[in-house]
Amino acid sequence: MKGEVDAFLRIEKGRVEGYEEQGRIPLSADALLIGRASEKNAPDIKVRDDYVSRNHAEVSYNDGCFMLRDIDSVNGTEINDERIEQDKFYPLKDGDLIGLAIVSGEPRVMLRFRQSEVTLLSPTHPPKGRAAKGLIVDVEARRVFVDDKEIPLRRREFDLLAFLYQNKGKACSEDEIAEKVWADVRGIVSPETIDQDVHRIRTRIESDPSSPRYIITLPRYGYRLEL
Repeated sequence: MKGEVDAFLRIEKGRVEGYEEQGRIPLSADALLIGRASEKNAPDIKVRDDYVSRNHAEVSYNDGCFMLRDIDSVNGTEINDERIEQDKFYPLKDGDLIGLAIVSGEPRVMLRFRQSEVTLLSPTHPPKGRAAKGLIVDVEARRVFVDDKEIPLRRREFDLLAFLYQNKGKACSEDEIAEKVWADVRGIVSPETIDQDVHRIRTRIESDPSSPRYIITLPRYGYRLEL
């Protein structure tokens, strides 16, 4: 070992051998291989998912910066929803969300890179002064909490939820949502895509997505966020 570094990966989604969900995987100055374990392969970070490749990705430390590299994955790797190229090093910033094994547009495994304990208000609790129960969206920090637990969302999902949160109690039309949340593509998005993103958000923030408490569908119009 070249030495310990005050940084870790937090498991936001998926199963990693030896760690619970929301568990912290400590990082070091050594390069750590992320992959699926087998009889002939023993990566440093053993992900228990058949869609993750044996030699999927690597986290390394160089000149004071952690780097991520997709080594030889079949289903790909992304940082903050952006697919990365194989065998190319990408610097990691505190809070970056790493997605492994992208299947049907969704990462099977999600790991949050944290630079140090000092950068965290709390890994699983909302900022001080916030109510602990219910849905909390910290727009500036881009963090979402439900009943004290931090919920990982992809970039577009967060933008959509944040828009509804900033307009809570108001009926938001699909046209409004498209214009604001998909501004980077001039609001060109199908209603089906918006519906799919709302469904994915519900599966993460609602205790019963089939009977939502927070995001209410307004038939033939749009959505309203209730708190």
